[in-house]
Amino acid sequence: MRRLRLGFDLDGTTFFWLFFFKKYAREVLKRLIAQGHEIRFVTARGILTPLAKRTLELYRLSAIEVIGVGKNGKKYKQLINSDAYFDNTVEQLIAIREVIGSDGCQLYLFGKESKGGFTNLPNWRKIYREVLLLSRKEVEKKLAV
Repeated sequence: MRRLRLGFDLDGTTFFWLFFFKKYAREVLKRLIAQGHEIRFVTARGILTPLAKRTLELYRLSAIEVIGVGKNGKKYKQLINSDAYFDNTVEQLIAIREVIGSDGCQLYLFGKESKGGFTNLPNWRKIYREVLLLSRKEVEKKLAV
């Protein structure tokens, strides 16, 4: 299994979606970290950055990097060389695809029905399965070369 660089959107909705309302979020994140995957949360909302860092510490998930890009920041700059990015906003995914989509970063929509041609991952178990599949595909690609 290849270790992947994974990015997640972090806004108010996502923050609560991650930690308070959805089953298995913490368990899946801990498992991905234990498998060696690099995880980062990217937010344009600076006010969430310290709150997110403190929450991650409380849940023993401080290995996750939290990056604040500012109100008009460009999330895509933090996703260069990432293998996958998960966001709950189609418009954000479309903007990111236009800049880095051809760079090999897989883009996923989470928590909503599929739109804009993006694969929807409605829960944390599906996110985990997709990461496992993606990491295996990356190994197979390297072996084929």
